[in-house]
Amino acid sequence: MEFDWTDPNRLEPFAIGKREHRELMVWVWYPTDSTPSASKPVEYLPTGWRKAREKDMGTAAIFFAQNLATIEAHAYPDVPLSGSEQTYPIIIMQPGLGPIASDYTILAEDLASHGYIVFASTPTYSSSVAVFNDGRVALTSSDATVLDNMTPEEVQIKLGQLVGIWAQDNIFIMDKLDKLNTYDPGGIFTGRLDLELIGMMGHSFGGASAVETCSLDLRCKAGVNLDGTIYGDVVKKGLMQPFLFLWNESSYDSPTILSVNETVQVSKVRIYQFYIKGMRHFNFSDYGVEYQPVMHWMGALGPINGKRGLRIASAYIHAFFDLELRHISTTLLEGPSSKYPEVRIGLPPSP
Repeated sequence: MEFDWTDPNRLEPFAIGKREHRELMVWVWYPTDSTPSASKPVEYLPTGWRKAREKDMGTAAIFFAQNLATIEAHAYPDVPLSGSEQTYPIIIMQPGLGPIASDYTILAEDLASHGYIVFASTPTYSSSVAVFNDGRVALTSSDATVLDNMTPEEVQIKLGQLVGIWAQDNIFIMDKLDKLNTYDPGGIFTGRLDLELIGMMGHSFGGASAVETCSLDLRCKAGVNLDGTIYGDVVKKGLMQPFLFLWNESSYDSPTILSVNETVQVSKVRIYQFYIKGMRHFNFSDYGVEYQPVMHWMGALGPINGKRGLRIASAYIHAFFDLELRHISTTLLEGPSSKYPEVRIGLPPSP
């Protein structure tokens, strides 16, 4: 399901020369009991989104990336919410800086299959592309991302600004869920959202935003950061909710280690840290199982089998949320696992 939501309380900071309000496309994955035999899965990426993304990539780049029209999703449109539970816990998810919500379909579908309702936003003007319900297209703005010619100091300032905006996006979504739970015009979510059980999750900069959101809003009860350096005030304040950090094998650069170690030391809650051998930064996204030769060549994808890497990440993510939101005990987070020998405790050591 897709929602096109506009925040009436915030102007869009990256709409230069215009007085637009912050508008977000939010995709939802949720559990269902069965699907009609005639029903077809949704498009992995809807046609309007796919054409806008291909145009933004350019003709040459398309030949060196997965044809998204060939990917089959496992979700279905307009089907009833599962009746196995009266209400369901919520996961609010954000991508990294540049990707879009659908680039994490595998993780979202897995969470939905384990009884979570996932609301994933595509941060407008920071993502490569966003396509609104009326067909308008928003591409990346130079003001809403990090540029190659920025100094390290300028990068830190920009990311400090962006993490606050992205966190406010998550807070806005929580506000919308409160209204959606009261009355959903589509009739699916009314009274079915457990607003006391909200988790945050994000990859890369989306992981930093999950940390910042939880530091600002106690409606967040637990969070997952997938390979994301921490920015913002939370580095010195510490975490107030349990968190899971999953790292790729090469996440040993000093900014990451310094920010995470500083935050962990001042936090007084449960924090789990694991890294996965063979993983690289984008193995936490669907790119891990797509045709992406350039990303492999650049080292953005590691030697681990892509399906295996995402299966491991999914297992740890839903085990963590099961423990912290549903109080379902698990031994997976307690130490080494014979089922997942690729997983190590803590941050990766320097080479």
